[in-house]
Amino acid sequence: MLRTQGLNEDADRFAYRAQVLQRKLLRRQNKFLRYLGSLFLGIISGYGYKPLRSLYTYAFIIGVFAILFWCVTNDVSLTFGWFTQIIT
Repeated sequence: MLRTQGLNEDADRFAYRAQVLQRKLLRRQNKFLRYLGSLFLGIISGYGYKPLRSLYTYAFIIGVFAILFWCVTNDVSLTFGWFTQIIT
């Protein structure tokens, strides 16, 4: 109804809030796989209503792989502490 009246920003705000509440409901209904999928979408892109989150996630992933690539190409030892435990 809000979109037909031209109030798109308000409609987006309510739709986003509905997605967040749906995620909480999934957790309470013990539908953990669907909850985790919804949580992942919420964190990565804000259900499509917060596109800057996608940009931040993209920059973070590129940064992590750039650091790993630099470590591999410069013979930096990645066998220390918790990192070794994760790999093995």
